[in-house]
Amino acid sequence: FRSLSNLLLKFVKSFASDLHYSFGDAAGIEKAHIAVPALQFFDSIIFTKPGEIPPPISEIFVESNESIKARMNNTNEENWNTTDIISLGFNTMYLDVPTWRVVSIPLTRDLDLRQFWGKSLFSMVLYETETDTKRRHVCKNNQYFFKIQFEFIGLNATESDKEIEDEDENILPWDKPTKLRHSSLVRRPLSRAHSNDSFIFHIESEDGEEDDSFLNATDTNVGFPIDEGDDEDKVDSEYFDTLQSLKVSMDPLELSLKLDNNMPLVDEMCPARVDIISSSKGKHTTVYAFNIGDNATIYRTSSQFARCNFDKDNSIRSIEATCSPRMSSQERKRRIMGHVISTTYKSDLIKQKIQSFVDWTKFESTFLQKDASTLLSSRKKIGAIYTSNIARALSEYHWVEEIATLTDRYITFYQPPKYKQPSHRIIRSNVVKVRKLSKVEGPQFPQHYFMAVETIGRTAYLMFASEDELNSWMEALSEQWPPQLAKLSLGDNESAQSQKKGLSKGISPQTLFLVDDPTEEFLHKSSIWSCKQRRILNCRQFSFNYLSSVQIDPSILIADALCRALDPELGEESEVDKLQLFLNTVSALKDVNVNQLPEKERLAFFLNLYHVMIMHAFLVVGLPSTAFQWKSYFNMISYQCSDDIFSLAELEHCIIRGSMEHPTVFASKLVIPKSQYNFVSPQADYRINFALNCGSLSTPGCVPIYNGNSLEKQLDDSTTAYLEQAIKVKKKSNNSLVVYLPRVCLWYADDFGNGSAKDVLRLIQFEKYLNDQEQKVMSSSIKGDGITVKYLPFNFQCRNLYLVEEK
Repeated sequence: FRSLSNLLLKFVKSFASDLHYSFGDAAGIEKAHIAVPALQFFDSIIFTKPGEIPPPISEIFVESNESIKARMNNTNEENWNTTDIISLGFNTMYLDVPTWRVVSIPLTRDLDLRQFWGKSLFSMVLYETETDTKRRHVCKNNQYFFKIQFEFIGLNATESDKEIEDEDENILPWDKPTKLRHSSLVRRPLSRAHSNDSFIFHIESEDGEEDDSFLNATDTNVGFPIDEGDDEDKVDSEYFDTLQSLKVSMDPLELSLKLDNNMPLVDEMCPARVDIISSSKGKHTTVYAFNIGDNATIYRTSSQFARCNFDKDNSIRSIEATCSPRMSSQERKRRIMGHVISTTYKSDLIKQKIQSFVDWTKFESTFLQKDASTLLSSRKKIGAIYTSNIARALSEYHWVEEIATLTDRYITFYQPPKYKQPSHRIIRSNVVKVRKLSKVEGPQFPQHYFMAVETIGRTAYLMFASEDELNSWMEALSEQWPPQLAKLSLGDNESAQSQKKGLSKGISPQTLFLVDDPTEEFLHKSSIWSCKQRRILNCRQFSFNYLSSVQIDPSILIADALCRALDPELGEESEVDKLQLFLNTVSALKDVNVNQLPEKERLAFFLNLYHVMIMHAFLVVGLPSTAFQWKSYFNMISYQCSDDIFSLAELEHCIIRGSMEHPTVFASKLVIPKSQYNFVSPQADYRINFALNCGSLSTPGCVPIYNGNSLEKQLDDSTTAYLEQAIKVKKKSNNSLVVYLPRVCLWYADDFGNGSAKDVLRLIQFEKYLNDQEQKVMSSSIKGDGITVKYLPFNFQCRNLYLVEEK
């Protein structure tokens, strides 16, 4: 890649003449480097005189415009000295160090830095050289001030993995906020391994491959067939994000009602797929759990299931007609097998088939029965209080068998084949709560026992073979209550009192200080969905009993979530507790069923959900500030809701605006998703364009809590608030008018009459969305030709939202 690097650097140097680069030499006289003048490189440089207080390192350094202009013009070089405290600030949207990538480059895909220098250290160095920018920067002639080195360890790849993983495996935010770590926690951070990372563990069936032949229905009218093989990342573009091949003549609401009636029994009969450690091969074998009689669970591969020759055509047709096209092939497989068992189990004719299915080779005799102490090296067991064979939930319906160790500082999980690199690690001081799961809230494995280990942003669910082993872990974990979390959680001391503020003002550095890895803590790539670029935010808690007997009112739940996100005065809890309550509330949105909501209530629900997702993303990911960031941001931030998954972009354009016109800007056709959902809003109303508030400075700073009963008035109020802020009317000397409309009126012009500027203007004036003065000025000219319409630029800078004050 040297030639490619040279080409890219020459291109950059063509407009950045001060850039200096070298590929180094074999003797090490000159190191490989890319160098730019420090005065132009840093976004902010603050000089603090002796005796003065420097800016807090936990906040963005703010430098005056005069100072920035001076140093950019190289007029303040004399400020460099050894007596002042110099605070240096640098931000970039293009370098994502945790994933070792250059990202968000226009017109090209992200670049993996390993393509250029493998896993070598990446160093950021400040030095002074005696030579000019055109000569070699020889090491002996350089005076070095500091060096910061970065080591790539985030993907947990083994030494035998020669290939760089697929681009989709670790898509993370392009420019995450600075992670605040306690000095005692600055260790080798371990990113959690995704369930489908081939370099973490190998998945095999007992027969080498999974047999999907049982999923092929004989009726050719059944929509989109199941993928072959066991690779979740084989995404068939023909059906994962489109419903064109779905050939069923059933109303979406009717489909959802069928799903509601079937799913509880399906989940009871086949509660999950499990990656079981195969003792004979030292690898993982994908099996499916079945609850068939005697209050016990058995584990079988899909190929074993296929040999039973169950009557599966109706089950395939029913599940395929109701499940989301974004669902992974393994999850559809689980649902189909669960449906087959649930619909045939009571029939006397298939008793013999089920009995033969039960009597086959039993994985359950070895599941969670391994001698954990013999599988780990002695070095990994140093300081271990317990070493156990457990299973951990990767998603609601996917578990993986692992070896877990508990020490004074960590809970560490290892996977086969060699148990070298941890697949996941929890820092004990970050644990806020440990609890047992009751039979009602836990997954439906009747003979096993479950524990939830909660941190601020996530909950790890662990499965144990015996209650005694579970109790031992519970007792050991309860002995250490993390003091830094207690300080902010108990709410009865000065520090906690200072944290009693609403989430609408953002998360304080003190709270982020308690999070080891914000990306891992607050974002989730679920294995039951074809996530692609999507990362699920409402992931703090899993829901193991979708559509259970306890039905949740979606409208009440989303209103509560929006209040928690936007009301700065809500509740007396500390910030940490408020954040956890908010994350728990939005996690419960997984269980709602929006298909049964009336049309207006459904639209109100999704408008509120949009603003919840916006604020949720602002809180844990940060605020986007450029158009390039917006594309990645809105296609990544996602929620799991009503048995489906959607990004912010999909919620806006495919659900809320699903029945409205597409943007008129050509470039938008390349980036706006075209996914289809069965709960798309049928209402085409131009006011929706003003009701959707993305937090931009071009939009109002407040949003209401929409509800179906007063939706019409609320849409009018939101449109009025938007246009009163955005529309500008100027009268020229020749009595002609220039009317400045918000950019959204240009983007969605086809939603306003015939789409011309005059149509937009007439509609806005007719509906009386202007103030009295502007209405009067325009009334005299609206019928003539003396009006020029221009569109204001859209400001991509964002800010947190607040609730509209009720009058």
